[in-house]
Amino acid sequence: MAEPVHAVIVDDDQKEGGALADLLNRSGGDDLQLMMMPPKLQVEETVAAAFEALPDEGPRLLLLDYRLEDNPVDDGEHVGFRGGTIAGFVRDKEPDLPIALLTSEEKLHDWVERRAGIKEVFDWTLIKKNITERGGAEQASAQIVDYARSWQRATGWEDVPAMIWKHMEELLQAPAEEIALFRDLEGEPPRGDVPGEIIHWVLYRALQIPGPLIDRAATRVTLGLDLKSFETSEVAEWLEEAAYRGALSAFHDRWWGQLVREKLTQTAGGTRPLDASARVNALSEALGVELDHEGCRWCGSERTLQACGLCHYATDAAHSVRPLSKPLPAWADAWVICYRCIAEGRADEVLFPQSVESVVKALAEGHISQQGE
Repeated sequence: MAEPVHAVIVDDDQKEGGALADLLNRSGGDDLQLMMMPPKLQVEETVAAAFEALPDEGPRLLLLDYRLEDNPVDDGEHVGFRGGTIAGFVRDKEPDLPIALLTSEEKLHDWVERRAGIKEVFDWTLIKKNITERGGAEQASAQIVDYARSWQRATGWEDVPAMIWKHMEELLQAPAEEIALFRDLEGEPPRGDVPGEIIHWVLYRALQIPGPLIDRAATRVTLGLDLKSFETSEVAEWLEEAAYRGALSAFHDRWWGQLVREKLTQTAGGTRPLDASARVNALSEALGVELDHEGCRWCGSERTLQACGLCHYATDAAHSVRPLSKPLPAWADAWVICYRCIAEGRADEVLFPQSVESVVKALAEGHISQQGE
């Protein structure tokens, strides 16, 4: 049985913080032991109390409310600092302790998520209202446990420069051939001496960039399925072998793209049909269920092997455009934007290369008509 994760919530609103702690503990079961702690009047005292509440070893995590000065915490007195100040002290004293921002303000969540590189103060954010929504506590507790355990596994790696990708193979639970692809993602691997660098790389690169691991939309379009068919239990069971189970798998549903394609090839009798209907027919016959395919939303073509990065629907190569983005390795499935999203104004903030600007302008002005409606 895996060691439980110990976590502390520091929140000046003791009623709200206590309710969240109770909710997360119930959802986390034996995997999570979380306690609520109000801040002390001094930063140093607050940090010392948090450290005292956490074990010295094992998977640990600190959750900090940002606005700590709103409620009195000691004889009617308010603290004069915020969660970010506590996080800074913790970073100096315990750099190997992951810190999550716990906030009711989505703008703070967005601020943290936009920070480039390893999070200098907060590693990740949880929005309070999302925890109280249906299924939110289960998801949040699973992410807390996954994050703390993944961080612990990335702590204390030996001979990091020489062994970084071997460590990554174990962390991602990835076949060696997939790790060879991951090595192309960056000019330099993540720093192995800082656990946060490694975990940040997994969450924001390995699990986000289209490549060895593909998301729900890319997996669905690879199979040729429409959304309803993709969400059937039969398809979920068929995909189970290709599901990603490595570090931070609680954050995103991902599948190993090569395994999905290999399974589809085997199911289709040794060939990989290009048409979505052919792919779906092969799956339907193999699973003994009726499944529906999805064609290009612009023209209805069934030669759809890509998902639009905005609407996530299938699109064919002729009716999608690659936006400007960081250059990707040759094997990566680069993002594309479908004609429909451009024509309907959803891509107004997207930057496109000069080579396709005339097409983008014509679509935006309605000079290219849509077929297959």
